Amino acid sequence: MTFKTPNGKELELLHDGFSVIARFKGGGELPVELSGKWSDMRIAEIDIIKYLHKLSSKPKRYKPELNKEDYKKD
Repeated sequence: MTFKTPNGKELELLHDGFSVIARFKGGGELPVELSGKWSDMRIAEIDIIKYLHKLSSKPKRYKPELNKEDYKKD
């Protein structure tokens, strides 16, 4: 089962013995919320959906453009 993050990375759920783990398809470190193992695929799916919803609902922060004249050294 795979999921896509807002950044375009793909998360997948895999069976690891009797447990379920998550990983990024292209590699990379998982966030704390998704690291570890689950005992049930449905619970893992719910946790990933909650995490992706939290990512997509965060307001985007933009840096204001710096006015170069204000930062000139005397």
